[in-house]
Amino acid sequence: MLEILPVENKEKEAELLLPLNETPDTARILFMQDGGEDIGFVAVKLIGSTLVYLKFEIYGSENMMPFEKDIYMDILMRAGASYGENHGADSIETLGNQYNDFLKKKGFKTDFSHAFAPMSLIVHYE
Repeated sequence: MLEILPVENKEKEAELLLPLNETPDTARILFMQDGGEDIGFVAVKLIGSTLVYLKFEIYGSENMMPFEKDIYMDILMRAGASYGENHGADSIETLGNQYNDFLKKKGFKTDFSHAFAPMSLIVHYE
């Protein structure tokens, strides 16, 4: 069963955030596991009322079929959005354009520098 939770081990989180010039005080890692096996993570940061996707990482994705990688990316994207919504975010952005192709298929607007969308694109309110 897939499980996605914020990393509890702050040292591990700090290690994953270091290449992004972030710390556990400024960003969070949401880790995805399946039966205790690490699948990947999404790094997110709140800037005001905007959730920013910093990085998506799926371990072994180079050996996956594209649709399989897209499923994991979709799950991580939604987990990140849920985290943001639970912490007051009303919009979503990326800091770069490396995920534009994937996010555009999910309804995000894109430009040469990033992708962006209202939170309501992913988190539906009733």
